[in-house]
Amino acid sequence: MNTSEIGVFLKNKRKDNNLTQLNVAEYLNVSPQAVSKWERLECLPDITLLPEIAKLYQISVQDIINSGTVQNDINSN
Repeated sequence: MNTSEIGVFLKNKRKDNNLTQLNVAEYLNVSPQAVSKWERLECLPDITLLPEIAKLYQISVQDIINSGTVQNDINSN
């Protein structure tokens, strides 16, 4: 997990879905400033919001955690 990439990933997903920060904030019941802080890498969304964010963007929570990149399984050789 690269936390600095999560905000960029979330911003890109928001734009891909033609949503504003206000749209996302209203859906998640948070302030638009909170969404802005995520996207500016000032903080990360609360872990309890991840399922709702994933639902909004039609992705998995794992996609958010991995910032959309495929992660190799540690146990695979």
